[in-house]
Amino acid sequence: MAHEFDDIDELDEEEYGGEGSFAFSSQPGGTLCVVDCTEDMLVKDSETGISRVVLALEAIKSTFCNKLISGSRDFIGVILCGTATKTNDYPGLHVLLPLDSPDKTCVDVLQKCINEFKAGKSEFGQGQDYSPYHLLWTCNSVYTSCVKKLTNRVVMIFTNVAEPANLDSKTRTLAVTKARDMSELGITISIITMPTVSGVEFNMDAFYAALIPDHELTNPTNDLEELSQRVHRRETKVRMMKNLKLTIGPELTIGVQCCNLYGAPAVKHVNLCSKTNEPVVTVSTVVKESDRSVLLPHEIHRSCKLGSETVIFTAEEMAQMKVQVDKGFYILGFRPNDIKFHHVAGSSLFIRPDEALFTGSTEFFMALLDRLSARDMVALCHCVPREGSTGYIGALIPQREERDENREQVRAAGFNLVRLPWAENVRKLTY
Repeated sequence: MAHEFDDIDELDEEEYGGEGSFAFSSQPGGTLCVVDCTEDMLVKDSETGISRVVLALEAIKSTFCNKLISGSRDFIGVILCGTATKTNDYPGLHVLLPLDSPDKTCVDVLQKCINEFKAGKSEFGQGQDYSPYHLLWTCNSVYTSCVKKLTNRVVMIFTNVAEPANLDSKTRTLAVTKARDMSELGITISIITMPTVSGVEFNMDAFYAALIPDHELTNPTNDLEELSQRVHRRETKVRMMKNLKLTIGPELTIGVQCCNLYGAPAVKHVNLCSKTNEPVVTVSTVVKESDRSVLLPHEIHRSCKLGSETVIFTAEEMAQMKVQVDKGFYILGFRPNDIKFHHVAGSSLFIRPDEALFTGSTEFFMALLDRLSARDMVALCHCVPREGSTGYIGALIPQREERDENREQVRAAGFNLVRLPWAENVRKLTY
């Protein structure tokens, strides 16, 4: 069974709120929405009277509006496939909106396209058959040409056609190879299935199972709100905070990724001049007391007096003294899950496996998660989030995966890392 870990907002590493915590990433993410405009997608639903293409474009427009209202800096674009027009050398592919930050013009373009499809007078309409390989190549080119560094890159395909028309073995092989190359580059391909014309279940094995091996099929829907929520879940991809080693024993180590479930954005305070209201830059210089000459960083040392001797330490030696163990998580033992709310001494992290760090990490991680969850136990561990940190004691609380009635993931599988207090942090109240 494939395991998805795609509903967690993650953050880049920064100090925030004390040792071992992190702040939000300021880099935007990228999403490319691909809408299939072939014949089956243009068929109107018998109940709502809305075609699948219009429903998909309405959900995409809702995503644009939400990002525009929230002031999101994420990049988003729209590509139509199976169209009569083309924007490059490949037939049937039209880039409706290039990858860019959403604005009012983008919403107007989408609304105009929706109105034309509703009236049956769209200039795109049902056109030439397209090659899935050319589609993936176009998506890859759009991301490659983006000069902005993106934390995550997602391609969402809206379709109800299990196998594109005129798909030969050569094109299939090229498309699968291209999808694998995109995955290695960090581009995630996801498919949002629309209701089929015949009413039969969408057959992933026909083509898309080879393209997206770990994808789990969800029930198609004609409800705009539900479809918009699915788009939001898919385009809100993980942004790994950092990857660390989880050591279970002397010869057993796996790779894990850390996600921050909640936190406030880092706020940079700027000192202003009271007279001109301009930013003030503070420059500190260390000078020698005897001749007032400026000291360079490598000339500055720390000292400690022991008896009659003065012991001098360099900056490198001071940093090495803080290193107790390498950064990572170290399992200390297991105990029943009796963690209470008042035991939590700080914001928690979400831990998920990282197969890229060690092969086989996902399999062992899920086995450990399954057994701890079945026995209602937690793992106690020594957490060292970065080099030079003294670390803290935390509890790994298992969390099983949950899905709704449409097989959409509502809770990812993993461990919640709860920071536990030291003895001196526990106070006895007198009231």
